[in-house]
Amino acid sequence: MAVYRIREDSLYLTEIPIYGSSRLGVIKENKLLKVKTAQNNNGVMSLPIPVNIAQSKNTPKPSVYTMGKKHYESTDWLGNVRVTYTDKKSWSNGRFALNVSSSQDYYPFGSVMEGRGYNLAAYRFGFNGFVKDNEVYGIGNLYDMGARLYDSRIGRTQSIDPSFKEYSYLSLYNYVNNNPIIFIDPDGKRFYFSAGAAHDPDKTGYIQKMLKAFEMAGIANTVDVPAHGTKISDILFTIGPNSRIPADRIKVYEKIINIPNLDEFGVKDPNIQYELKNVPTDWRIKQTVKTIKEDLQKNPLAEGEQLNLSGYSTGSVIMAQSALKLAQEGYVIDNLILIGSPIAEDSELFKQLSTNANIKNIIRIDIEGDDVRDLNKGGSIWSALWNFLKKGEDHPHFKYAFGENAEKERKKLAEDLKKQGVK
Repeated sequence: MAVYRIREDSLYLTEIPIYGSSRLGVIKENKLLKVKTAQNNNGVMSLPIPVNIAQSKNTPKPSVYTMGKKHYESTDWLGNVRVTYTDKKSWSNGRFALNVSSSQDYYPFGSVMEGRGYNLAAYRFGFNGFVKDNEVYGIGNLYDMGARLYDSRIGRTQSIDPSFKEYSYLSLYNYVNNNPIIFIDPDGKRFYFSAGAAHDPDKTGYIQKMLKAFEMAGIANTVDVPAHGTKISDILFTIGPNSRIPADRIKVYEKIINIPNLDEFGVKDPNIQYELKNVPTDWRIKQTVKTIKEDLQKNPLAEGEQLNLSGYSTGSVIMAQSALKLAQEGYVIDNLILIGSPIAEDSELFKQLSTNANIKNIIRIDIEGDDVRDLNKGGSIWSALWNFLKKGEDHPHFKYAFGENAEKERKKLAEDLKKQGVK
């Protein structure tokens, strides 16, 4: 949205955003659009036609391009605006140089470091890409998140999180679970954060880096859904029946003991039977479905916007089961993306996913040499565990997460998904 201001009874256009897949910068204008006239017959001030078209339509207009109005922003992996520069080049030491219009380095919760900021008032956007509200506490100390105001000096918001019921274990005024180096909160309405297997327990930040790679490729509005347990419980979930059978069809035998009436001697063996019963749907699947439905209810899909579900390893099982649940309820899934998934193509679960009319497309990203991929194809779980212990982060399964080539692989993955129609 462009920014307009009224000054001295006149309307000015002051700023126009520049967008690609995300905000790239702004065009700073100071263009007079309209001036107020005297009161009309009804005693109301009115705005006439724009003053810049008062001349004859036949009068030729020169084309003028003023350098220095465009301000581009350079951000880090969290969306913090670190440097802005204009389209006006400077000549220095026999070569062209960037004309930097502002720069800043941040403490973890968003305050600008002492002596590490330059011309801070020149650009409206700062920490996490939020708009600065400089009128009350000074430049860069208060940010407008959309749903709340955030004070970067204390790392707290000034009002209660609208989604606090979903995160009862956190303070009502906390910001991104007190971990601003990895997590972000794009609009203040929901808690967006990285969640791989067991919520990325080593705090490497690889999930956030994957989401950033998707966004850089033009895959917009990426959100990581928090629905994981401990590392051990997630592994058991991943290698269990949920990776082979639709959740509503998983059954187990339950022991039923009937105690008959005892005879006069008090002796009679109990009657033990086994009955096949449905297992309740795993909480990870329930929570994921609930989160997605609530998000769609609060922020309905725009016309032409896709509904894409993607999961890596444990997340692929969670998202596959969740996609099936949503599809059965009438939601249309444009793309289901399974990365490093243990779900075999001949499994009952994959067949159900492939034949459901509401799941338009399934994209498998299988990793060569991945033991997880082979678990449901006759692979040995003990062999897989030994390989994980032996290779650690160098195991092929972590191709998009760790290692010196991970960033390049994430970028290639995102670009490949974009080429396959994911947006």
